[in-house]
Amino acid sequence: MAEDMQEYLQKTNELTRNGEYEQALERTLWFHDHALEHEPAMYGVRLSFALGYWEDLGKVYPQAKTAMIETRDRKLKLLQDQKGDQELFHDVVALNTRLGENSKTVKFFEELDKQHPEQAREYWELAKEPVTAENRYDLVKKYIVSFDQEFQSCKMLYKHQIEFYNKRAIGHDELKTHAENHFVEECLTLIEVAQAIDDPTAAKSIQQKALAVLDDPRLRKAIPSNGSE
Repeated sequence: MAEDMQEYLQKTNELTRNGEYEQALERTLWFHDHALEHEPAMYGVRLSFALGYWEDLGKVYPQAKTAMIETRDRKLKLLQDQKGDQELFHDVVALNTRLGENSKTVKFFEELDKQHPEQAREYWELAKEPVTAENRYDLVKKYIVSFDQEFQSCKMLYKHQIEFYNKRAIGHDELKTHAENHFVEECLTLIEVAQAIDDPTAAKSIQQKALAVLDDPRLRKAIPSNGSE
């Protein structure tokens, strides 16, 4: 069934390219709301490629962007009313990223930090990227437990994704490239944070460990050659 959902998504994107915007939006909304009922393994695709296609549709069909904003607002309201969970928070984080509104994620996380700190810690793994993007290093210092632990989480997710994508017949190369880019970006974020809070040793360690997993030029350039060893 995962292949069916992947095919469904690709056909939806074809509708966008062919100018059949209304039908594309209907299918986009259905996929966002129901894809995991048919195949839980589409979790990552739903919040990456599917939202990317939705974003592309919104650029040529304003109703699609409006629908994305309304979907985000509805889900954020549930979280604010304490009726959500980590999965719903992940949806809001991903939607805010696509809408260029990471500040809304940070604002909500800040409220959790003040009112429900235990829940904030549970959500930290999902919040850390937008929190870092908004340069909220005060929150980073509070919630990051260990740079090595953060790196191991990134590495584990990357290896799991590659193993899963290698088994797929449809979209294998695109998915593999996405997984590699995500791993590199996560590691670059960790390096940036370590440098920002004045921990050059951790930054160098992450760079070396990341390069051992994936020799990417972005990782090699992450720390200047004259930086701290």
